[in-house]
Amino acid sequence: MGDVWKVKSWQDAYLIEKYNGGVSFNLFESNRADGAPIGVYSVETGENAQWLLVPVDSVASSSESEQPREQSHIDAENRVYSIAPLPAASGEAIRAGNRKLADFQPSGLFVRTGETVKIELNAPKDMCVFIGPLWQSFSGGRTDNIVCLSASRGGGTFTSPSDGMMYFRYVSYAFEKTPGNAVVKVLAGGQRVPLYIAGQTTSAQWDNMLKSERSAPFVELVSDRTMITVKRGLYNRSGQVDPSSILSLTDRIRGLEDDISGLSPSKAPVDRPSPLRIHYLQDDFSTQREVEGVYMYATDYMVGMPDDSALDILEPAKLRSAWSIWHETGHVYQQDDWTPSFLVETTVNIYSLYVQSQMGYPSRLDEPGEDGPSSRQVAARYLKQANRDFSNENTFVPGHSAVWARLVMFERLRTVLGNDFYRNLHAYYRHNPLDDKDSTDDGKMNVFAYRSSLVSGFNLTEFFNRWGVRLTSQTTSKIRSLNLPQPSSKILDVI
Repeated sequence: MGDVWKVKSWQDAYLIEKYNGGVSFNLFESNRADGAPIGVYSVETGENAQWLLVPVDSVASSSESEQPREQSHIDAENRVYSIAPLPAASGEAIRAGNRKLADFQPSGLFVRTGETVKIELNAPKDMCVFIGPLWQSFSGGRTDNIVCLSASRGGGTFTSPSDGMMYFRYVSYAFEKTPGNAVVKVLAGGQRVPLYIAGQTTSAQWDNMLKSERSAPFVELVSDRTMITVKRGLYNRSGQVDPSSILSLTDRIRGLEDDISGLSPSKAPVDRPSPLRIHYLQDDFSTQREVEGVYMYATDYMVGMPDDSALDILEPAKLRSAWSIWHETGHVYQQDDWTPSFLVETTVNIYSLYVQSQMGYPSRLDEPGEDGPSSRQVAARYLKQANRDFSNENTFVPGHSAVWARLVMFERLRTVLGNDFYRNLHAYYRHNPLDDKDSTDDGKMNVFAYRSSLVSGFNLTEFFNRWGVRLTSQTTSKIRSLNLPQPSSKILDVI
């Protein structure tokens, strides 16, 4: 008799566990850790539930980023679409070590709860459709608004589970040969909304859509790298500028955050920018209590923009200096492997500061705070204290935010060691993901100190000690064994 395995629900995922064997693995979002799909015949967890695991060695193993890609063509007016496969968000997140991006294409159609939708599908593999956002609200929780259509059956008819914009998710995985395009026709259901596609929609077409689709509840703007979805009412209150000027700015911001992350089309596949979009979405689905005090937020698949904050992205005059957009986009690029829990709102601003500098603005670290001193001045006072513990905000200057004082340390690394420091650091982490044993906050900081020394070519022990980073004797010994020179003494300053 073979091994007996049990399947059971575990939090928001499933756990497959070897009976009395002490071995298990977790399935989250129907994906293995490498992004391979888990085909589920039954979502029941009884002993007769059947799971189909796709064998990796039976298909191609070439990298997703190495395979040539077709282009999608969106014809929302005639409801006909040629959908090119995108790499799965789960695999891209693993490759880059950061959040999941939008691995879906727009339809330009709004669907209401209970509405019947009929779709004809001509494709070499199945495709999923979902209505509305993939997250229930700011508080989290995945939605169940996904419907999968069978390619072998030529599509199908379904009843919409929710209100929202309709999207097509047609993805491929790193272990398989990239499939051809899916040809999709929406035969019934859905209301057309104004959909601007950079490089495809003309100014005259856009003006006509805004006039002819006045009752549409949403407006969408799309480029190869950005998707913006806002309610029509908010869009009407914006300057209603040429969408190409908005998308060129968001794409530029993303290009700058690619740059400081060491991502370039000319590099090895693991170090190339993701072909997936960042989806900036007006949050009209969270409760006011949930988003109280929240200006914007980033999570998997989207950047949420509650209330009127979406005006920051709809008006180029604001967008050119919108720290909010730079910051939330930074959360998308933030690598978890060197982000301890106490630095989530600090290291994200490495990207914001870089965008700010490239946009020609002075550093926010030099701006006076609400109570007077700038962040650099507060950091200088912290460094003069005898008791310094970088992980403990209570050891920072009372009455001042540790978030910004800590950021001075990270910006000092860029200022003295150059932009290549963070480019190389990001790449090193992509090529060398963190071991689980180092995934604690202390572990991440110690590995960060060692790897910072390694990629910079300098012994940074004194620098981290000065900032109160608690390095273990093992870490200092590992850095010493690299036999690296000391950096310029300027690195110990704050200006």
